[in-house]
Amino acid sequence: MKRIVLCLLVVVFVSSLEAKSRVYLYGDGSMGVEDSVMIGWGDGLNAYLSKGIMLQNEAKEGLSLKAFLESDGEKKLSELPAKSIVFFQFGANDLNDGNPEQYSTLDSFVRQYQTLIKVALDNRLQVVLCTPLAQPYYREGVLIDRLGGYDDAVRRLAKYYYLPLLDMEMLTRSWWASMSEADVATYAAVSLSDDAFLLTETGAQEVAKMAAEAIKLIKHGKVGKIIKK
Repeated sequence: MKRIVLCLLVVVFVSSLEAKSRVYLYGDGSMGVEDSVMIGWGDGLNAYLSKGIMLQNEAKEGLSLKAFLESDGEKKLSELPAKSIVFFQFGANDLNDGNPEQYSTLDSFVRQYQTLIKVALDNRLQVVLCTPLAQPYYREGVLIDRLGGYDDAVRRLAKYYYLPLLDMEMLTRSWWASMSEADVATYAAVSLSDDAFLLTETGAQEVAKMAAEAIKLIKHGKVGKIIKK
């Protein structure tokens, strides 16, 4: 009988440990899984994770918050193990008013994010909000803001709900601004015709490194501890 109880305690302990060691990423292609078209920074985090942390990258090219919610996003979150750490990065596709499947007005975007946050917190998930990446577009050699306030909306939501913020827009804006337009080609493929940019493999690695350093400084819960020292 004692052996059975001990085995049950071990199973419970291991299950609890695994739940606490899971990290999920949900967002657009700049964070997404590497494929033949897009290289995101999310998978690059694997090089910086502490021992025992398992990362599952569910970010996808073209995914907006609206599209995520309409594709059973709430259900997907409700099925995650409690205490999992979940990173959300939305905004870059949500402002695309040329695509009704992606687009949300800024007010709608905020309401949708409030729904997402409530579902995640109700399911005892540790939420980290990420601003979208700054975009490497320049006018007369000066980096221009193309995010239309969607990044600021994420910052306000993080502050309102007392959630950790990974400010990828700020990090990448400073990075893009430090280089010339000619240098950008090393890190991103920019298309002026459809207002899109893709990170190169080198760019994805650099952004992942920035993200890892910033995550390590987050003091909320166990978020900062997912990155090795």
